[in-house]
Amino acid sequence: MILSKAVRKIGNSKSRGHRLTREWVGVVMPFTVIVAHENSLSGELLSSALKRCRNYFRVVAVVCSSKELLKQVTEHRPQVTVINEDLEDGPGSGLKALRELHANKNDTRAVMLLDCSDEGKVIDAFSAGARGVVCKSSPLRAVCKCLRCVHAGQIWAGSAELQWVCEALERRQAARIVSAKGNPLLTKREDQIAHMVAEGLPNPEISSKLGVSEHTVKNHLFRIYEKLGVSSRVELVLYVLSQAGAPLTRASHKGGEGRGSTDCGKTGPGCDSEEPAILTGER
Repeated sequence: MILSKAVRKIGNSKSRGHRLTREWVGVVMPFTVIVAHENSLSGELLSSALKRCRNYFRVVAVVCSSKELLKQVTEHRPQVTVINEDLEDGPGSGLKALRELHANKNDTRAVMLLDCSDEGKVIDAFSAGARGVVCKSSPLRAVCKCLRCVHAGQIWAGSAELQWVCEALERRQAARIVSAKGNPLLTKREDQIAHMVAEGLPNPEISSKLGVSEHTVKNHLFRIYEKLGVSSRVELVLYVLSQAGAPLTRASHKGGEGRGSTDCGKTGPGCDSEEPAILTGER
């Protein structure tokens, strides 16, 4: 009898639109993470640090090679993958593995760990599909916040780092804004979708607003990438912002660590001392 009443109560709650989830009652759901580092000791140290924040992260694997990284990502399908710029395969192997993950259309959102904030490495990381970059010398608090922001669908980078990427896109695309006849490269619909992506709208919302299927939106995005010479959603967002002349100022948001928060405490040799700018968007 008591059980029957409880079932009816849950049913009534659902009918009123309530979601009886752990998040609804104020419990944060941890998300899955894979750590890829150049050696097992460094990887385990980072993994242990993240595990201490078990309310946010659940580390499902620690790997040291590109081959093992691709295997574990396919097996576990982590929501976020942290990749050191160098793996045991050699210098730059982490970046190569990131490119392969991106080419394989994996859903994981990648964060690249850099030895220092170097312009070339930052540009290469975002071009390869990274959703955020962070220096290994940054405080753990900054690394953790980077992962949480990337998991939430945001892009994590310092103001100087975003400036480097936008300048690189401007140099790369300056001659391709119009065709040889002076006509715009994008159709009106493609231009509309590109700006919606830059505003942070996910594909389902773009689909709903335009009254087309998600498959159609994906086809448009594929053609946009081809025409503009970009390889990822991140590059498209930054490309649109650079063409619009948008100022790369630091985001701000009342309420601390919510969407648009910039409290990172990013410090260390070679790192941008300014707080990171955060842009919304998804792959």
